[in-house]
Amino acid sequence: MRVFSPPLRALYLVSALAGVAIGLFNPLISALLNERGVSELGIGLNASTFFAFTLLGAPLAGRMIHRVGTRGTIAIGIVLTAIAAMQLPWWHHQLAWFAARAVMGVGIGLYMIGGQTALNASVSEAQRSLVGGLHALAFGVGLGVGPLLGGVLYGASPILAFYIGGVLLLMGLPIVGKHLPTLRAHTPSPRFDFVRRLSLPLHAIFAYGVAEATLLTLYPVFLLQSGYSVSGMSFAFAAFIGGGLIGTLPLGHLADRHGRERVLAICAGVGAVATIALAFAPSLPIAAAVSLLVGASLGPVFAIALGIVGQRLSREELPGGSALFTMAFSLGSLVAPWMSALIMRELGSVHVFTLSAVLFLSLLLRLLWRRPAVALVSAEA
Repeated sequence: MRVFSPPLRALYLVSALAGVAIGLFNPLISALLNERGVSELGIGLNASTFFAFTLLGAPLAGRMIHRVGTRGTIAIGIVLTAIAAMQLPWWHHQLAWFAARAVMGVGIGLYMIGGQTALNASVSEAQRSLVGGLHALAFGVGLGVGPLLGGVLYGASPILAFYIGGVLLLMGLPIVGKHLPTLRAHTPSPRFDFVRRLSLPLHAIFAYGVAEATLLTLYPVFLLQSGYSVSGMSFAFAAFIGGGLIGTLPLGHLADRHGRERVLAICAGVGAVATIALAFAPSLPIAAAVSLLVGASLGPVFAIALGIVGQRLSREELPGGSALFTMAFSLGSLVAPWMSALIMRELGSVHVFTLSAVLFLSLLLRLLWRRPAVALVSAEA
């Protein structure tokens, strides 16, 4: 099937809308809670609630795909997230804010798993990583636009900002209803053989979740503590985002042509070394250059790992595989901030990316040990 077939175009567009909305909601929720006197710990726990309920809601998504199909699952996820977000600024109690974030986590989990299942079911084997890269790119562009739009809207009215974000999400409903076919597939129980076939992409996406969450939450803090200004920190952080946008499509295309495991090994090796180098960058230009390299090497991991899931499963097994995939990503995102912060406290701030580097090095060693062809390509690279 073509890379820009109607179902895939619909998935790209909905992904972009979801990216804008999530990019808008996340910083605005923190700003709103801060204005209403919530402590830094409370804000952090609220953010963790999102990932915790994305993780807990993942098994529900597999069952829903069996009952209402991918189209219905995506639609329900969009509606839950939009309604919870639009109600959040009206509430004035911490428990209500945690409940809203929990519902948003479940809703985004339903959207992600339904969308990933539909994506893998709608693409040819030869284009899985490229299509996954386009899907991730659409989301990434939206994620970059969201905070800019949210900052402008929040200055005018916090309630308006959350409502606009909710409306953007709801705009995806007619697109989903018109252009996405419904896939109802049996969700197998996570047997040992089923999990074993997915152990490699689950390893990769867990490492990716840890690295991304560490970069998003602790890298800005590390830069500020290292003496960089807020503008300098923003420049280095923007370079990381830009690297992900630049690297995802070409490396995804290479993965489809020359082997997903081979390109994943290169991404893991470069990513591990580059994340360590980030902590020792002596100046802002070097920090920005290394951030660009980190983004370019780690950005494609999501699309390549998702392609391996589709490669290793039958159509009927895709909902269960997508649920496990999202659970591994959410678990990595959930544990990364506090584990990396604990390592920093015990060993020093230069170890901010030690956990990420260890995970990617272990992924590289696994690929090299089990696949001699990967070793050859990695050595040539």
